[in-house]
Amino acid sequence: MRWPRGSSRYNIALLIEFLTLRGLPFALELEKADGTVTRLDQDLVLVAIGNGPSYGGGIPICPDADLADGLLEVTVVHPAGRLHLLRLLPRVYRGTHTALDEVSTYRVRSIRLDSPA
Repeated sequence: MRWPRGSSRYNIALLIEFLTLRGLPFALELEKADGTVTRLDQDLVLVAIGNGPSYGGGIPICPDADLADGLLEVTVVHPAGRLHLLRLLPRVYRGTHTALDEVSTYRVRSIRLDSPA
């Protein structure tokens, strides 16, 4: 998007994304710092991987990520109705979404991700 400029560009892009939001099959293999591996095979609406807390526009999608710890934070959002997820959006901007039932987070050393989309 070339218009608008600034952080409102991210807000508009996010709202556009909500129009087609649906769960997609994901296969995740998460290796934790202690070497244990967790595998997830399920439909998800979002998988965000960050070594820092925020994405474009300052959205803290991985709010507990620490640039200095050498680990990645993985935030996954499980399917829920569009309107339900839209009502939860303000919590994403505050970085408090990780406490929601629809959201899971993982601290990992490495990740393998597979999805058809």
